[in-house]
Amino acid sequence: MKVLIVEDEMKLAALIARGLKCEGIDSIKTDSGKQALAEIAKNSFDAIVLDIMIQDLDGLSVLRRIRKSSNTTPVIIITARDIHEEKIAGLDAGADGDLTLLTFCL
Repeated sequence: MKVLIVEDEMKLAALIARGLKCEGIDSIKTDSGKQALAEIAKNSFDAIVLDIMIQDLDGLSVLRRIRKSSNTTPVIIITARDIHEEKIAGLDAGADGDLTLLTFCL
């Protein structure tokens, strides 16, 4: 199993990758929307963990492009903000779930 982690907070991305590794899951980390789309174009992933607030192309735009290309890979959106409308927008864009993360102690 391979997961793409799209997160611009490198400590958080490393923490997610470490947790996945403990479960025997390989991951690739990227910190921008454009890099994420490039990884998706050249690799097959079993799941994508996608931060909404990332560099150069926000997570919702990345998600819309993924779904527009008929890619059905499960996507979990993550955000440090607990904004209900943002979560609904993510689910409407094609996310399979969402998590609100508290990152103040990383």
